[in-house]
Amino acid sequence: MNIRNHISFILFICFICFSAFQYSCAQTKTNYEQTLSGKVIHITDGDTYIILLDQNEQKTIRMEGIDAPEKGQDFSRKASDYLKSLILGKIVTIKFTETDQYGRFIALTYLENGTEISHEMIKNGWAWHFKKYNQDKDLSDLESEAKKKGLGLWADQYAIEPWIERKMRKKGYKSTEIKQLKINGILTDEQSIQYIPYKEKQSSPENNSSSK
Repeated sequence: MNIRNHISFILFICFICFSAFQYSCAQTKTNYEQTLSGKVIHITDGDTYIILLDQNEQKTIRMEGIDAPEKGQDFSRKASDYLKSLILGKIVTIKFTETDQYGRFIALTYLENGTEISHEMIKNGWAWHFKKYNQDKDLSDLESEAKKKGLGLWADQYAIEPWIERKMRKKGYKSTEIKQLKINGILTDEQSIQYIPYKEKQSSPENNSSSK
């Protein structure tokens, strides 16, 4: 085998391997594109709940496209209560395409009448549109409208986005301290976090609830 044929053979093998990898990835994604129905038995917070599936299997659902206030944040309880009023004890249908690092289904949630719950949470001002992971224009428009009307958490001009809250907690700050930093104009956006120094973490429930 001359050098040209040897190179061609190597390129051919690389192409076969790459094609197999792409097929494997496609199969993995397809396997997760599922629709399931079950009863909502527990609300964890404003964007997470537990559903009871067939054969008494319980699964944690992280709602697609939204991020609700963290426990300990302003509006956290109200967001959870609103989600309870929408789905707790009801039969819902979930459509999910992936699981996160904690094994939770990332899913859209539908009531029997077709209402999608992520959209309802955004529409009524009890969650942010999680644009880092979702580019749904409808969610973005609903968020803009809720903000314009001052609905839910948008009644507070200093409401802290949950993703900023989590990063600040990792730096050792409590919710009240984070809020004060925003009021004082020190915490202006996600980029400003890098200029805020770390402090010693406090052993408190709110500092331990940082998984989303």
